[in-house]
Amino acid sequence: MQKITVKSLTRIFLAKWKWLLTGILIGGLLFSLYAVFVTGEKYTATVSMYVQNEESGGVATSNNLAASYILTNTYVVILEDADTLEKVAESMSEPITVGQVRQAVSVTASPNTAMITVSATTGDPELSRSMCRAVCRIAPTVLRGVVSSGTVTAIGEVPAAVKTGPHIVQAAAYGVGLGLLLAMVAAYFSHISDTTIKGREELQEITEMPLLGEIPSLH
Repeated sequence: MQKITVKSLTRIFLAKWKWLLTGILIGGLLFSLYAVFVTGEKYTATVSMYVQNEESGGVATSNNLAASYILTNTYVVILEDADTLEKVAESMSEPITVGQVRQAVSVTASPNTAMITVSATTGDPELSRSMCRAVCRIAPTVLRGVVSSGTVTAIGEVPAAVKTGPHIVQAAAYGVGLGLLLAMVAAYFSHISDTTIKGREELQEITEMPLLGEIPSLH
């Protein structure tokens, strides 16, 4: 069996450069079309909420800040709970399911702060903004009903949603990489399935013996 070396692989891929180019073009095109027509446009609205320990009385001490950090992580879990998301869906003026809210809304805690970030991503900028507003509206009541201490306040009004998708360039890059990989695999297996010897270099690599002479082609 012929040894696989970097040189031999390079020769294989150079001989099949049209295959590689075709894989790159098809992969990039298909993934780009998928991003545009299947994923579609995405808009994200984001708002920050401040968590404060009610026992602090407005005084920022190390103990009160530590308590706020603990409350922040607890609040994130509560806001992502199914019951909370159901209340968000019910408070929306647009008809929407809990599953759609769960897929769209993301709640995260900023590290080492008493801040919560709420974001909503949908195909409609106004819907994304409305979801963030709904979370801010019901959050104080829901959290007060579960946790007896602490309060949460939205920082300002929810700004207009910004366009965050589709990521055509990123999708095309993934498609190019995958298309190139598949083309290289196809080119390699096409080569090893071909048992004909193509040239003196390949013959010497296979036999590892010196070449005494050649019979010229008469064609």
